[in-house]
Amino acid sequence: MSVTRSEPCPELGTAIGSYGDGMARSRAFCLISLAVNQLLLHDVDGAVDIGRDALVHGRSVKSSRLRDRLRPLENEARKWCGADELTEEIRTMLPAAS
Repeated sequence: MSVTRSEPCPELGTAIGSYGDGMARSRAFCLISLAVNQLLLHDVDGAVDIGRDALVHGRSVKSSRLRDRLRPLENEARKWCGADELTEEIRTMLPAAS
């Protein structure tokens, strides 16, 4: 997991590390928030790594709330060169999350 890039938001890194296997949705929510945070800090590579981790954890979760949380990440990632693949991965996952 690419949580080592979470220095600007250590609380999210701590929360992510504390979630057990049965808390995939909570882990995905925190990873999504952390990925958006990294984009806002102009760390596109870190955001892509963390965003992909969020998608891995989110694939096992069928939740409309997950879809709702992915949309801001998709919207922010679309603004950044270097995040195109992440944007596409999110788009392919969105219908499956509903």
